[in-house]
Amino acid sequence: MDGLQDRGETQSSAPPTPRLLWLELSPYRVIMTMQGNGRFSYRHYWEQGVYGISRYWLQAASSVRKDQFQLRNYTRSLALEGQGLPHHLRVEYELWSNKVQVGHYVMNVDIQHD
Repeated sequence: MDGLQDRGETQSSAPPTPRLLWLELSPYRVIMTMQGNGRFSYRHYWEQGVYGISRYWLQAASSVRKDQFQLRNYTRSLALEGQGLPHHLRVEYELWSNKVQVGHYVMNVDIQHD
């Protein structure tokens, strides 16, 4: 027996639920959303010089109840490069829980057009 069966647990034969990740872009704000994996979803709202919201949804495996929490983020800089269709996005932000800074992050996204 493998370790999962030894503990009375079984592996699910169902394939994992696909995740959807999308970006809503403008020169002034970015919204990034991930949802669909069944356990964890989030949405970030960034706008330069503004405190935005980062919202997270958690769902227990055996419950239909969803728990959610949110953190504040402060967008230090937001840069979208490219004429017409953008080819690069850079967001630098701080994440806050009440009055405690949780971290400082930089997200770089290269956008390829086919």
